[in-house]
Amino acid sequence: MPSRSKQRVLIEPSHFSFSDESGTDSKSSFASICSVSTTTLQNRYNSHVSTIVEKAGLSEFKFTSLNSIKKFLAAKELLDFVKLVEGNLRVKVIIWDKSDSRHSGVIGIDHVANTERMYWHLHKNVILDSWSDVRNYSETSKWCLVCDKDSKMNLPQLKKIFNNEFYKHSEFNGYYRHLFSKVVGIQEECSKACNLIQLADLFAGLACFQKKYESGDFLESSSNKFKVQLLKYFETVFPNCKYKSKGRYVNIWNYKAQSSFDKAPTRK
Repeated sequence: MPSRSKQRVLIEPSHFSFSDESGTDSKSSFASICSVSTTTLQNRYNSHVSTIVEKAGLSEFKFTSLNSIKKFLAAKELLDFVKLVEGNLRVKVIIWDKSDSRHSGVIGIDHVANTERMYWHLHKNVILDSWSDVRNYSETSKWCLVCDKDSKMNLPQLKKIFNNEFYKHSEFNGYYRHLFSKVVGIQEECSKACNLIQLADLFAGLACFQKKYESGDFLESSSNKFKVQLLKYFETVFPNCKYKSKGRYVNIWNYKAQSSFDKAPTRK
């Protein structure tokens, strides 16, 4: 029998973050990652999203495939559901402009590493701030992070980041150690089987499309008309979400460089 000090202790998470990305390939002008976070109510909410998707006759909801009235109505019902359970289910999107000061003049950008860095920024905020209004949250919370299996991000690399391997010798070690201690698991799931990842896909896609729509960087087409209609409905249901702020349960964070040294990573 192994000694007590060598036995592996499994810690049950109190919170879950389900994530998906949009526009993270090199061709898109904007990219985003969405975290849909909740507590141990995750199975109930996953089931509810599944009911909405199946009722529309879909095997999986994807924002990029939003090209018909039945998909539009399903997406609209998903937004209504998030509004209904707002507070118990929280949505945060980080979005970045690939032509901003982080990217301008940088040769050979590593878009995968860049996405991983943005995932870190997003979850630093989700874990430390998004649920801080809940009593005893800081002392008791433990997180499981769930990524889409089709993500381009490197899961072992993400685990290194959240295991403090890049920050343990930095001046921020004490601050980040508090964050890293809260993450007890990082895993991948197939979005077709995990409906809360599909919900993350919806919000990540909407955030990118909103930027494209505002800048005129999109094609007028019969399929895009449903995305435009959904965007207008989204802005009606969640009118003040475009701010990085505590107290908003649906939030879009327009990421800007934190300093002159904050640059997109390059391929090695």
